[in-house]
Amino acid sequence: RVLRHGLSVTELAVSELPGTPGAIFNVRDPSGAGSTRYIVVSFADATLVLSVGETVEEIGRESGFLTTEPTLACSSLGSSGGIVQVYPGGVRHITGDSVSQWHVPGLKKVQSASANESQILIALVGGELIYFELDPVSGNLNEAATRDVGSDVSALDVGCAGQGRARSLFAAVGCRDSTVRLLSLAPNSLLEQKSSTALGAARPHSVALSNSDADGGGIADIALTVGLDDGSALRAGVDPVTGAISTSPSRRFLGARPVAVSRITLRGQSSTLLLSSRPWIGRS
Repeated sequence: RVLRHGLSVTELAVSELPGTPGAIFNVRDPSGAGSTRYIVVSFADATLVLSVGETVEEIGRESGFLTTEPTLACSSLGSSGGIVQVYPGGVRHITGDSVSQWHVPGLKKVQSASANESQILIALVGGELIYFELDPVSGNLNEAATRDVGSDVSALDVGCAGQGRARSLFAAVGCRDSTVRLLSLAPNSLLEQKSSTALGAARPHSVALSNSDADGGGIADIALTVGLDDGSALRAGVDPVTGAISTSPSRRFLGARPVAVSRITLRGQSSTLLLSSRPWIGRS
């Protein structure tokens, strides 16, 4: 017998792609209860947009997406039907038939990005962070804060708004100096560093903040999951008030490939999907 750790996978459908994707995003339909509007597939030099309905069909410029560049992050925004797409040259805000763009200044490029329904955080080459927020009144995206972390950024996550909240209060930043930093997204302390943890010789490949369901309307617990380039994953608790990262994280080796981490909902419960040589699921 051979013991193989990880989840077994059952293929429900298989579709051929024109190349090897670098990332896949699910864009929610604001008119449906959690239904998917678009599946966005990012390649090294292009973006493929698939419209989800009774069938799944490829669409082009009519989606509003910039399809000649890779997509670093995208998300539906609020309840108005707007969409944000982050690509190496800037941030694209799509609302109906109109598109507004923020371009990266000078010759810099966006290296990493993360977005939820009202918050966008991007990292430029060199370690400069720029934070945007959706104005709930005007529906515009506004640049709200900037910070230089002093090191190239390899992974970002702005988290998701907890139950009963309008915004995420923290962002996780994985840096190439083998550290992960937790920054505040509270209005009175935007991008202020709350804590950090050193990863030793490994570098962060991906990061994710997940909220557990709070009992009795209390404050939800927050977990930080870091996928490392050596095939292992680190999981630590985060104080939901101070943003302090636990000093006793758990670490598990998952496979021979760098670990990609993302949030999913499984049977109505918040969970974390980890992808290495085999897929894993962690409960929040």
